[in-house]
Amino acid sequence: MTASLAACLLVCVLPVQDKIKLELPKSAPPVFAIAKVSQDGKSVAVTQSSASGVQTYTVQVPVTRIVKDKDGNNKAVTEMRTETRQRRTTTRARLVQETYTVMVPVKKTITDEDGNVKEVTTMVPTTRTRVRSIGGAGSGKPKLHAIAECQFKDLAGQPVTGDEVAKRLKTRMPIVLLQPGQSLDQFYRTALNPKILLVRLPEPKPPGSDESADNGPAEAPQDKKNENDK
Repeated sequence: MTASLAACLLVCVLPVQDKIKLELPKSAPPVFAIAKVSQDGKSVAVTQSSASGVQTYTVQVPVTRIVKDKDGNNKAVTEMRTETRQRRTTTRARLVQETYTVMVPVKKTITDEDGNVKEVTTMVPTTRTRVRSIGGAGSGKPKLHAIAECQFKDLAGQPVTGDEVAKRLKTRMPIVLLQPGQSLDQFYRTALNPKILLVRLPEPKPPGSDESADNGPAEAPQDKKNENDK
């Protein structure tokens, strides 16, 4: 192949690659685990590391803006806006998301009856969401989850059937764990192996339920062939 021909092919290929606009990730990196389907094909044993995970939650934030009243005077109006945020939590803890209300002091500028502008502080009820742990954090041992209660997707976001899950996780393989409301940034999708599965585990049972009496999902039996499945 001559140098001119190689240069021509390079010029022809580069514009096609440039059509994929890859940007740095705007979200936290994915959480990885190791998974393997049980022999009966009904459960999947998931081993989570001690690395931190990502929890998505919403908060009500007071926002002040200036508006004009009927007489054309400027006045400050405070409104509550919902914002979605993320925080890191341990992936091995059984997490329950709960909503609570707090009173937040909010300062705003108003115009009194005499036309004087003054600043007042009012207490505004604010709804927040927090995540608390139920039971122990676990020891990194595999935990069994029913396949029917889990969600499996490929990197393109398409659902993966049970038969295909059993085929891909016949041996211990890495997976990406997704938290409720979390999506995988395109940056990470490009970097990951196309065969990796995105898995959303079932929500933990609320306190007081029969299945929440222990410290987590059923522990998977030790597989003597684990070392050979690497």
